[in-house]
Amino acid sequence: MMIKNPQSLVTSRQETRTGFIEFALEKNRRSKPFIESAKAFQHFASRAKTPFELLTIKEIREPLLTASGLSDKSLHYFTEEDKDTAINTLIQNFLEPAGDDFVEEAVYRFLLIKGDTLGGSMRNVIGALAQQKLIRALDRIYCPVQLRANPKYNVLKNIIYHSKSQMTIAKSCR
Repeated sequence: MMIKNPQSLVTSRQETRTGFIEFALEKNRRSKPFIESAKAFQHFASRAKTPFELLTIKEIREPLLTASGLSDKSLHYFTEEDKDTAINTLIQNFLEPAGDDFVEEAVYRFLLIKGDTLGGSMRNVIGALAQQKLIRALDRIYCPVQLRANPKYNVLKNIIYHSKSQMTIAKSCR
């Protein structure tokens, strides 16, 4: 991307379409572990005859916490008693009213919360990619190839961008 004028910053319809397709494919790729977890959750939860029997199946405690609306990140802030309350509230307010479909209801709720987690991580990925593209474009404007060897033109030296695994300082024009 070369920024020549304000219109250069407008994404074309084709570029937007391509970005959405790439985003959808990546989201589907990253969703696979969540789907596999949901299948395992459903397998174990299907052993229960009633919603409260779910409490006796130790393999599904974490998925029940997720289905109750608690994210993985939030679990560090709750006691075991708090977690029990969240699961019991889920059972009373949503799983019991679902009747014989309580297992499906629990799995759907699990997937909704995990989907929210996936959406958040995807927004972070897209934001980081967009930031990197912008930094590269600014680098080309302010640091033409012929000037890069001159430290005097090191105008982007202190731009910091965040990637998922580390903080990196972009030291452009060197």
